[in-house]
Amino acid sequence: MNTNGVEKKKNYFRNILITVMAISVLGGVFYYATLAGMYKGAGKLLVAKWVVEWKLNYPNQVTTNDCSATWSPPVNGQVPYMLPLYPEVEAAYWMLPMSLDPEVYQRPVAYRLQGQFPYARYMSFHTYDAITGDYVVTVKDVDIVPDTGSVNPFHKGVSRDSDNRQYTLWLAPEGASLPQLEESDNVLRIPKDVIFAPSVLRVYRPDEEKGTDGGVSLPQVMVFDAQSGSPVNKCAPLRLIAPNSLENGGDKRRFDRSLTVSKNIRHYRSNGAGFYPNAHNAYLVSEFDRDLGDFAVLKWKSPTTPNTKYGGGQFSQEEELRYWSFCLGGENATNTSHCLVDDEALVDSKGYVRAVLGPKDDELMTLAKNAGINYIPWGIHYRPLTILRHMKGEREFENSVELVPDVDINTPLDQQGGELFIGGYSPSGYYCSEAEFKKNFCNIDKFEHPGAKSKDTEFVQTDRF
Repeated sequence: MNTNGVEKKKNYFRNILITVMAISVLGGVFYYATLAGMYKGAGKLLVAKWVVEWKLNYPNQVTTNDCSATWSPPVNGQVPYMLPLYPEVEAAYWMLPMSLDPEVYQRPVAYRLQGQFPYARYMSFHTYDAITGDYVVTVKDVDIVPDTGSVNPFHKGVSRDSDNRQYTLWLAPEGASLPQLEESDNVLRIPKDVIFAPSVLRVYRPDEEKGTDGGVSLPQVMVFDAQSGSPVNKCAPLRLIAPNSLENGGDKRRFDRSLTVSKNIRHYRSNGAGFYPNAHNAYLVSEFDRDLGDFAVLKWKSPTTPNTKYGGGQFSQEEELRYWSFCLGGENATNTSHCLVDDEALVDSKGYVRAVLGPKDDELMTLAKNAGINYIPWGIHYRPLTILRHMKGEREFENSVELVPDVDINTPLDQQGGELFIGGYSPSGYYCSEAEFKKNFCNIDKFEHPGAKSKDTEFVQTDRF
C-alpha cells in the first residue's frame, strides 16, 4: 500500500477543508463588520444587497404599459440591521424606478398610479433626484383627492375603515401635456433637470394585523407618452445609483455626527439631506460612545398623536403631531436595530418618556419595564446613533423639531442643543454604570430635564453636568 499517496490525499483534503473554513470565518467577520458599520462603505454594501434582491424579481420584458411589477421590495426596519438609509421599524417604503433619460425613452413619459389609501397612520409619495438623494416633489395623504365615489380616510371626520378609498395620482415631467392630466386632481410635476427620478411610497404605523402595506395592494403603475397620452410598452430599467450621501465625503451638507458625542447627551437638528428624507418629518440626532458609560439614560416629553393602532375611528387633526419615534441605528451602515414608537412608549405621570440604552440583558430589560422605563439594547453598532422623528400634523405645534435650526459647524454645539429651542421635547441625558443602573436606574427620577422649566436653562440636578 502506498502510504505516501494516502497521506498526500489526506493533506490535500485537509487543506481544502481549512481553506473553506477560513473563507467562511472571514465571510462571517466581514458580514458582521458590515452590519455593525465598522467601515465607511457599509451603507453602500447594504444598498447593493437590497438592489440585488430587487433585481432578481425585476421584469426583463413587458408587452403592455403596466409596470406595477417594478416596485421594489419593502425597506423596513423590522428585521434589525439588514437595510440602509435609517429605516423605521413601524414603517415601510417601496421605491418605483422612474427615468426621464432620453436614452431610455425617446420621448418623455408620465406615470399613472392607481391604488387604495392604506389602513395606517400615514402615507405619502416622494419623488427624488437619485444623484443627490433629495426629494424634488411630494404629496401627503391628506392632500390627495380621492376618486369619484371614494373618500380619503385621512381627512378630518372621515371613517378610517371606509371601503371605498381609491385614488389616482400622476407623476409627470414639467411640460407634459397629455390629455389625461386635465381630468386629474393629483399631479406631481418632476423638474426637467432630474434624469433619474425614483418615487417612494411610504406607509407608517399600519393598523394592527394589516401588514406593512396597510392592508392594500401596491398601486398599479401605467406608463404613457407625456404629450400624446398613448400607452408606452416599456418600463424604466433598474439602475443602482448611490446618492452622494453614501459616497465618502460626497455630501458636504451633512455634519460629522461624532461631534455630538459628549457626556452631556443632547440631540441636534439634522435635515436628513441626501438620505431620501421625508418632507413631513423633522429629525434630531446624537451619536453615542460606549466608552463613556455602560448605559445612557434619556428623558424627553411625548407629544400627542392619533391613536390608530387598533383601527377604526376618525382623524381629528387636533393632536400635536401625526407620529413620533425614537430609533437606534448605526452611523456608517445607516441601518436600524430598534425603534420606540409613540403608541408603545412608556410615559410617566408628567408626560416624559424615560429611556435607557444598555446591553442586551433580559433581567435588566424586565427591571426597567417594571419601573416604567423604556429599554433599548445597544446592539452591535460600531457608532451608535439615535434619531428622534417628529412628523408634522395638521395643526401648529410650538415644540416641533422643525423649529430647531440645522446644525452650524461654525457655532459651538452646546449652543445648538434641541432643548434650547423646544425645551423638554428634545431628548437629553447622561451616561452611567451598570451598578448605578441596578441601584436606582441611574437616578433618572431626580434628573430634571434641562428644558423642563424654560427653553434656555442649563443641565441641572446631577453632578454629571
